[in-house]
Amino acid sequence: LLADIQGLKGFSARQIAATAGGAWPGLKTIRLELPGVQGAGEVFPERLARSLELDSHRRTLAQALGPHLEGVRAVGLPAVLGVSRPTAVLAAIEAHLGMPVFEIPTMPPGVAGLRLKEAFERGLAATGVMLYLENRVFRASRTGAGAFQLELGRTEPEVTIHAPAVILATGRFMGGGLAADRHRVRETLFDLPVHQPDRREEWHRMDFLDPRGHPVNRAGIDVDASFRPLNASGRAADPQLFAAGSILAHQDWMRMKCGSGLAMATAWAAVAQAQRLLAQRGPAAA
Repeated sequence: LLADIQGLKGFSARQIAATAGGAWPGLKTIRLELPGVQGAGEVFPERLARSLELDSHRRTLAQALGPHLEGVRAVGLPAVLGVSRPTAVLAAIEAHLGMPVFEIPTMPPGVAGLRLKEAFERGLAATGVMLYLENRVFRASRTGAGAFQLELGRTEPEVTIHAPAVILATGRFMGGGLAADRHRVRETLFDLPVHQPDRREEWHRMDFLDPRGHPVNRAGIDVDASFRPLNASGRAADPQLFAAGSILAHQDWMRMKCGSGLAMATAWAAVAQAQRLLAQRGPAAA
């Protein structure tokens, strides 16, 4: 049995059954109207998922499904079975129904992404990582002690951090890592040299959908084999500064559809190089 929920947009049990019916004959579908959401124009996945972390709401869901379970061996639901404790929520609903339950991802932004985000936040906090979500770095400078001084906050500098190494992963134009005027593209935090076409007229090709892409989309920061940004002389701008993600030059993640892979692979490499540097400098540096 595949069930969707009235008001939850972007998820249709009937559509899934129509698509998968050939390989999975006998699929049944139902649309549930849960108490408290009847007549609602839209049911939001995160709100629904967090409500199902309460056992009373799980019982309500199970009661709505109960009359439709004759001859059913398993129930497929949209991925809204909790955010912080999805395994426990799933197990509880299985206990209420007396049969296996599985989830099907919804359209993004979905609950599965929220679960991953919260898992990362919990895991990072457990290792001593301090998160400053929705903050930006306003200024970065070198101190006399051989470290970086970073001033960050939401709308103005509120916190000062001293760090022996920095990984620059500020993104491109949307992320604020790169900015452009009518003459050039520049890096916004350290004023690093940016690889870019020689002239503004060469940024874009005449055909918007040119399969080669646009040269400006390959603009970015050149790095060495250790992922350290290069200065105008082609040498590491700072031995303790690294870069990762879409700010790197010579890639066109939007055209190649590889943004997540680029971010993860280069972050892994940059972090490894930063760790190597800190290990060489000794415990005091870390």
